[in-house]
Amino acid sequence: MQRSLYRDLLMKNTDCIVNDGANSNSGQQQHKMRLLNTLMQLRKCCNHPYLFEGMEPGPPYFDGPHLWGNSGKLRVVDKLLERLAEPGPQGKNQVLIFTQMTRMLDIMDDYLRLKGYGYCRIDGDTAMSDRQAMIDDFTRPDSDKFVFILSTRAGGLGINLNTANYVIIYDSDFNPQMDLQAIDRAHRIGQKRQVTVYRLVTQDTVEEKIVERAAKKMQIDNLVIQKGKFNQARASNAPTKDEVSQIIRFGAQEVFKPSEGQQDVDIDAILKTAEERTADIDAQMATLSETLNINTLSLDGSVLDSHKPVKDEQEPSTDEDLPEELKLAAKGIYDIGPRVRKERFQLVEDHPVPRKKRTRVPEWRTEVGGGYDHQLYNGERLDELDKIEYAWNKYKATGSAPKSEETASASPSPSEGESESEQPKDDEPPPEFTPAMKAEKKRLLSEGFPHWSKKQFNAFVRGCKTHGKDKLAKITEEIEDKSPSEVRMFHQAFFSRAEKMMGKAGARIIQDIDKCTQQVQELQESIEALNNRIEDFGDEEGNVWADLKLPADHADNRANRRVHIDGSNQFE
Repeated sequence: MQRSLYRDLLMKNTDCIVNDGANSNSGQQQHKMRLLNTLMQLRKCCNHPYLFEGMEPGPPYFDGPHLWGNSGKLRVVDKLLERLAEPGPQGKNQVLIFTQMTRMLDIMDDYLRLKGYGYCRIDGDTAMSDRQAMIDDFTRPDSDKFVFILSTRAGGLGINLNTANYVIIYDSDFNPQMDLQAIDRAHRIGQKRQVTVYRLVTQDTVEEKIVERAAKKMQIDNLVIQKGKFNQARASNAPTKDEVSQIIRFGAQEVFKPSEGQQDVDIDAILKTAEERTADIDAQMATLSETLNINTLSLDGSVLDSHKPVKDEQEPSTDEDLPEELKLAAKGIYDIGPRVRKERFQLVEDHPVPRKKRTRVPEWRTEVGGGYDHQLYNGERLDELDKIEYAWNKYKATGSAPKSEETASASPSPSEGESESEQPKDDEPPPEFTPAMKAEKKRLLSEGFPHWSKKQFNAFVRGCKTHGKDKLAKITEEIEDKSPSEVRMFHQAFFSRAEKMMGKAGARIIQDIDKCTQQVQELQESIEALNNRIEDFGDEEGNVWADLKLPADHADNRANRRVHIDGSNQFE
């Protein structure tokens, strides 16, 4: 599946790969953007074909061996984890897996759950409190977590995972410093074991050139930048258009060769080959300083050969390294397969674009001026009552029930066990809005706090965390324009209804407040214990400093030459 998808992506972007674009600057820029987009699509294909919509079998979607069977990298990861799951000479193994794509983390999430491995996950959407809890769970001595999956750039410099002894770089970054920063998460202070790093690279694809370019960048950093000698005119972080084109062309010949089908993964053979390739790359990088001149370096990772003329940016690239299929495609001969009719339409002036219908805002939110979560309204029930009231009033006024799209924004979705025949039709009378419902709506509206703004709510939460949730007087001082009675009423309602009205956000806020309150109490207990200890050594009046005397030689302060008298020894 991966090979055919990679081939299809090359065929789809043949005109972009073969041609050099227009001669104008705008045309060159657009052509480079197309090349970068093609490069990203090929990198996604190297990671997993399921990153593309429609490649995963289904619906219905199901977990199974196809998750790792259709991806070469994930098959290697599967073999590695099976081996590392067994305790080694250093004891229990723990593995860090880094990838740049959060959707790839979703696939790994399904894979690890299916395999039954204990794991944790951190990406850019993980809350700070959950992040620290998972790190503590992974690093404790009796942890049952085996794998920690992370996005390469998540967490910055604040993640310490020094209990892990294996690191897997699932896909490499153009900037080698990003990968080094990820690897350093295991090389923190406190690491007591040797750390082994595996970098996964798909053979004969764009990933080989990306890793090669990153290695050159690191070598150039050691040769030039560390010595303070570099040419600012050639410094660049992004690859040029020609470099992107060369990266995409690399390995095209191998991709278009006949496939031998899916083969079993021999992890020992792969590791042996990887060691040989790594040794070759290290040997090339070691001799790079002998072949380089300071004037032939480009800090974007490329090298300008002084023995060859510099290629003009407008000069078309050669096609010697392209497979025959792409050469034919450049001439207009495409292997498009069977003919498939495609549905197309074009908007003209005679057919104006229809305006999108505005969704109806529930009336109760208009009455209270928002009805936000922090105002502690039972929004779910109020939306339901508002929908019934709206339908009933319209039925009384017009004699017909409102259309379904008019109340779609406020109507709950039908349950799975409720068939379409059980749903009310447009021509049937809607449920009556009874006086009991009206009284219930009035009661629910009275339970909210419409005059509490988001700023005041944030001040309330900040006061609870700073002083403790039971210190109402100090919490009131943090909130502007609120009396103690108003704060007391909101305090009681918040801690009794926040989890129900605000969902996961409310539960997380209460959890943070409880944690901070416990820390405040522990600090207060420590201060009281210290004061009691000091009082035990005081005089009859409780003055501890009355009998304190400084040494006589303290008067000779050569640093500041200040005058010192015995009265300075008294403290109040």
